[in-house]
Amino acid sequence: MISTATKQFTSKLKELPCQEFLVHLKDAVKTNFKNNPSIQYLKTSENIKKSDQGIDYDLKVIETLNNKPDGTKEDFLSQNEDESKAKKLERKNPFLPPFEDGQFIEEISDTHSLIYNKYSVCEEHVIIVTQEFEPQTSPLTVDDFKAALLTCKALNAFAFFNCGFNSGASIPHKHIQVIPYASLNSQSLPIEQAAVKYLEENKIEGNLFNLPQFTNFQHTFAKVESEVFDSAYESYDAFEEQAIKLENQYWECIEQLGIQANGEEISYNFLMMKNIMLIAPRSKEGYRDEETGITVNVNSLGFAGTFAVKNQNTIISLLLVGILASQLNCQKILKVTREIQKTGLHREMQTNTTILIEKPSELRCHLIFRENITKDLYIYMEEAMELKKFEFYPRKFIDIEKPSSASKHREFLWKVPLHMEKKLYSNWIHNHEVRTDLGDRYILHIQAHIPFHFRYQPARYNQSYTNVSFPNPDVFIDCDQKNIKKFSRSTKGSSKLNMVLDENNSPDFIPADMIPNGKKEELQEITICTLGATFIGFFIIMYSMTQKRFIQNNDIKTD
Repeated sequence: MISTATKQFTSKLKELPCQEFLVHLKDAVKTNFKNNPSIQYLKTSENIKKSDQGIDYDLKVIETLNNKPDGTKEDFLSQNEDESKAKKLERKNPFLPPFEDGQFIEEISDTHSLIYNKYSVCEEHVIIVTQEFEPQTSPLTVDDFKAALLTCKALNAFAFFNCGFNSGASIPHKHIQVIPYASLNSQSLPIEQAAVKYLEENKIEGNLFNLPQFTNFQHTFAKVESEVFDSAYESYDAFEEQAIKLENQYWECIEQLGIQANGEEISYNFLMMKNIMLIAPRSKEGYRDEETGITVNVNSLGFAGTFAVKNQNTIISLLLVGILASQLNCQKILKVTREIQKTGLHREMQTNTTILIEKPSELRCHLIFRENITKDLYIYMEEAMELKKFEFYPRKFIDIEKPSSASKHREFLWKVPLHMEKKLYSNWIHNHEVRTDLGDRYILHIQAHIPFHFRYQPARYNQSYTNVSFPNPDVFIDCDQKNIKKFSRSTKGSSKLNMVLDENNSPDFIPADMIPNGKKEELQEITICTLGATFIGFFIIMYSMTQKRFIQNNDIKTD
């Protein structure tokens, strides 16, 4: 996406040269933070370091975290409704003037202000807010990046944006949070260290990449050029130039992930650090341990490698289930492979799924496969109904005699329970193997065979066979016992469901096979033969009718 020119900094900022303003901003944040009446500083009572898959996480116990109010989903859904609701939202909006005494820090552009986070979890925790109301679900702009970059440069900090209710955002007014690295006693974040190490050890081509530790959920990293944070920034125009680059990278990530960035209910976490930026789409606000009832909400700081929790019991729950599992909030799909079985037009699709189970209660979940059935394929409903306890959608009869040229695309959804009885294996589940060599966790292998058919192919010139493929499916994990129809593309809200396949665990190739078709170059001969056979048949019929009538007439004369 090509960025357009944005507004200039206000004349107030022009009173100070760029470098002097950066120093002024740093001093203002530091000086006014101490003994500030607007800040309820949520101090850490216990700090625990824990390594999970090579990432050194920082777990903070903040017993006063309950003092921070939570947002409601209704606040986020009402952002784009009628004017009266919008005005009502503005009246209780803490990010619009008048601010609490001591909360306001500085105008950092003609579109953004800098204020303190009322519920700071670390020192000098500040928030960039738009001076006019904008929804927290709206995309980031060049103006947003310019304000964020200026603040990060002044404070030697990183920035994060919790977009939407499920991302951990509590206030629907657009805001970006900024925390100095020094406030976390580090010059880089845990996830930043892991990503930089991965880039150093591997020759990654291109700007975007995925981290191996995060292959179990959708995400995208982008490299940030060193000059973005290392430049001296002698002028405000330099911030504009770099902000345009950052915005372009942001949109590159958004498009890579397929996020509908203007959606009212969209949720994702965004982090901008010295060397990288990260975006992770969200479908739920956090992780809930069904056995203990403990909930761990995860915002952008969780993906940065820092968790703030309310008590020691939550720390124990995090350590038991695995920190990465709490970010994922679903099971880890390790790999899906596909293979076409049998020959001819009547086939079977073999689907092999390998999944990591974190705890026994997850066996109540199901895998949902959403197939894209092209016009070259069909699944016969009567065959599907013969499979034991096979749940599928839609239950609709189709014309199985139509050739591919007269057919159309359809979707077909089917469900695989993670817990399967052995008596069902011989029908459509041919293998259900459990490996318990991972301590409390174990790996589950499921092999499913679904019958399908290739349709007849139209005639083509100089071609005896047509290469027909069976597209790979979208895969979802359902732990809420949803109706399978909810996962159909035709169902409202299905686009917001979180798919669990990406380039790391999806099939390595699209299954395909060669299907015979007619030869168009033989069409003239076939036409002549058909017409000849028709004429001969017509002659034989007419001759037979004439002979029959002749015999009848002779019989009448004889009588």
